[in-house]
Amino acid sequence: MSSQRPKGPLHFGPFEVTTQTFMTTPLSFALVNLKPLLPGHVLVCPRAPHKRLTDLSPAELTDLFGAVQRVQRMLARYYFSQAQDSRRTDEEAGTATASPPTPEAGSPFRMSTST
Repeated sequence: MSSQRPKGPLHFGPFEVTTQTFMTTPLSFALVNLKPLLPGHVLVCPRAPHKRLTDLSPAELTDLFGAVQRVQRMLARYYFSQAQDSRRTDEEAGTATASPPTPEAGSPFRMSTST
């Protein structure tokens, strides 16, 4: 996977999105959504256009979901940076305690407790 600019234009439907692209793979690309619903809203797309996910070849599907995982890790490091370091070791007791990840204050990923 690469963060280099792709050779040739990339399209999302009829739109040329090469300048919005921040990650490319041999069969996929990820781009910043110009009208995000939430901060961190990005798109990960196969390079070849398909009408349905079931139309992707096994290689395209593997590449696409590998790219999705990589982008998700990048976003988690940015939006949940404190949660990534929530594991601490109690050296005296020789045990490890892991705190559940919690979104940072003001994050769009807060969980609602109302029903």
